[in-house]
Amino acid sequence: MSMQLLVETILAAGLVTNLLVLFFLYRRSQSASAHKLNLCRAFLAIAPEAILIYDAEGAILEVNQKARVLLDLPESPEQLGTVHALAAQPISRRDEGPFQWNEATQDDPREVELTTTAGKKMILLLEIIPLEAGRRICFCQDLTALRAAQQGLEESERRFSAYMDRIPALAVMHNLDGVVLYGNRFTEEFSQIEPLQGRNYWEVFPEVGRLELERETARVVNGESPLIQRTLSAPNGEQRMFRIQLFPVMGIVDNAPTVVVGRIGVDITDLSRTETALRQSQEQLTLAMESARLFSWDWNIQTGKVFCDRHWEITFGYTPEELPKDLEQNFRIVHPEDLPILKQQIQRHLTKKTRVFSAEFRIRDKAGNYLWVSSLGAVQAFDEDGEPLRMLGVGRDITEQREAQEEIDRQRNIIYHMNRTATMGELAASLAHELNQPLAAIMTNAQAARRFLQYTPPDLAEVGDALEDIIQDDHRAGETISRMRKLLQKGEIELTPLDLNHLIREVIELLNSEIIARNVLIHQDLSPVPRRVLGDRVQLQQVLLNLMLNACESMAGSGHEPKVLMISSDARQPEKMTVSVRDTGTGIPADQLEEIFKLFHSNKSIGMGAGLAICRSIINAHKGEIWAENNRDRGATIYFRLPTLAGGENSAEERRLEGEDQA
Repeated sequence: MSMQLLVETILAAGLVTNLLVLFFLYRRSQSASAHKLNLCRAFLAIAPEAILIYDAEGAILEVNQKARVLLDLPESPEQLGTVHALAAQPISRRDEGPFQWNEATQDDPREVELTTTAGKKMILLLEIIPLEAGRRICFCQDLTALRAAQQGLEESERRFSAYMDRIPALAVMHNLDGVVLYGNRFTEEFSQIEPLQGRNYWEVFPEVGRLELERETARVVNGESPLIQRTLSAPNGEQRMFRIQLFPVMGIVDNAPTVVVGRIGVDITDLSRTETALRQSQEQLTLAMESARLFSWDWNIQTGKVFCDRHWEITFGYTPEELPKDLEQNFRIVHPEDLPILKQQIQRHLTKKTRVFSAEFRIRDKAGNYLWVSSLGAVQAFDEDGEPLRMLGVGRDITEQREAQEEIDRQRNIIYHMNRTATMGELAASLAHELNQPLAAIMTNAQAARRFLQYTPPDLAEVGDALEDIIQDDHRAGETISRMRKLLQKGEIELTPLDLNHLIREVIELLNSEIIARNVLIHQDLSPVPRRVLGDRVQLQQVLLNLMLNACESMAGSGHEPKVLMISSDARQPEKMTVSVRDTGTGIPADQLEEIFKLFHSNKSIGMGAGLAICRSIINAHKGEIWAENNRDRGATIYFRLPTLAGGENSAEERRLEGEDQA
C-alpha cells in the first residue's frame, strides 16, 4: 500500500482527530529517509486542517497548502520564517503578553488573535503536539467568521432586548411547556415580577389558565398566528384590556432548535373606550347626514374610481349596483349645461388654484329628474412630486332651496321693476321735456323743408340740411325712449362685462333734464383707468339712478346754494372699483347711516324709502358693498364698491363697450 493511500485510509476512517495516530506515524519515521518524509508530507497535503511544523526556536519547517493560504505564508520553504513573526495574542489572556508557542498542548488548545506577516487579522484555535527534538506540530482552525457571527448575534440580541424594553407593550416568549424564556421591561413592570425567566406563564398572568395556554400554544405550533383580546390584572388590582398577537419563533432551547411562542400585547383600554365613543359619534353623524340629506364621496384620482356612500343611494334612488363607479360615469348623469363649469372647478382645485373645491350643479336621479346639488371637497393626499392622489368631499341636495331662491329672485325682480316704474313716473315731466325738445325740432325742420320745397326753383340744399337735422333729432328721441324701455323692461338677470364709467354717463344723460329742473350742478370725476365689472346693466343703472335722485331730493329742502352733485369713480384699489355719489344737502343723522338701507325706511329728507334697500340688495348680489358717510362740510356721500374682472384682458364684449365709449 502506498503512503498516500495509507494516509487517505486513515483520514476516511475518521482517525485524523486522534492526534496520537499522527504521533505514532511520526515516531516510526525518526530517520531521515525519503520514505518517512514522504509519509508526513502526504498527510500534510490531505489533512483538512491547516498544519505547520516548527522547531524549538520557532523556525517553521513544513506547512501544508491550507496553512500557506490561511497564514499568507510564502511558497519557498526557505522563506517560511518563524511562528513568532505571526504575532499571536491570547484571546482570554490579553494582559499576559504575546502567545507562547511552546505552551499549548493537545489537552490545552488556545484561541488566539493572530496577525499574519501580510497584516491580515484572524481568530484561530491552535492545537499543538510536541514531537521529538523540540519540534512541534500545530493544527490551526479558523474561527474568524464564527466569532464574527457570534458577535453579530450577541449585538442583535442586545439591540432586540433594548428595543423591546422601549416599546410600551407586553413582550413575552415562552417554550411549549409555558416556561417564560424572555420578558421585556414593560411586562416586568406590569406584573411586578423580576426576573420573568423560568416562571410559568400562567403564574405571571393568572387570568390565563394552563389549559387555555396549551390550546393557544397548539394553535401556534400548527402554524396559526391568532389575535386575542384579554383583560389582565395588575398586582394593584387595576384591570387593563390588551390585544395580544401570538406568533411562532424559531429559538434555541438546551442547544437545540425548537419552536417557541411569542406574544406581543398592546394596551387598548383607552382605545376601546375611544372606539365606543367613535362608534356613537359615527351613529350620530349618520343620523345628522340623513337629516340634512348629506352624502359623501371618495375619489381615487389615479384610478378614477369613485366611492359613494349609502346616503348617495337614498338621495338619487340608485341601487349599489347602479351607482357610478368612476368619474366619467358620474359626469354622464350631470346636466349638460352644468358639466363644463363642474370640470373647470375640479381642475382649478387639482392645480391648487382654490383651497376647497366648491360647485353647484344638477344630477339626474333614477326617475330621470334633475336635482340640484351643492358639493364641497378637497385633496387629502399627494405623492412625492406633489401630484394629487385622493380627494374627499360631501354633497347636499339643495333642490328645494334652489326652487325657493328662484321664487325669491322672481319676487325681488318684480320689486326692482316696480321701483324702476315708480322712478320713471317721478321723472315723467323731465322725460317728457327730453322727448319734446327733439320732437319740436323735428316739427320745425319739417315745416322749413316744406317751405323750401315751395320755392321756385326748390331750395334742395336747405331741404337736405333740414332733413339731416330731423334725422339727428330722431336719434336723440330714439335714444331717450331706448333708455326708458331698458329700465322699464322685465327680464332675467344677464351678467356681462360692463364699464361703470359708461353706465354713469348713460344715467347722467337720462337725468339731464331732471337735474337742470332741480337747479342742480353736476360734476364728474371718473377714473381714467378702464375697469370692467361683471354685472347686470339694468340693475346697476337702477342703482345709479336711485342714488342720484336720492341726492337731488336731499338737496331740495336744504336751503343751501349752490346745489352740487359729484359723481366719482376710483380704480386705484386692486381688483375693485369704487363709485361715490356726493351731495351738498342736509346730511344723514349719525344713528341712521345704516338704517337708510333697510327696506321701507321712509324719510324723504334722507332717502327714497325702498330705493336704498333695493340698491343694497343689487350691490350685494353683485358681490359688492355699499355704505353711507356724512361729508365734513355738509351733505352726505354714498359709496358702493364692486369687484373688477381679473387678468386685465378685454373680452369681445369689453372691446365692444370700449367702442361705444369712444363713440
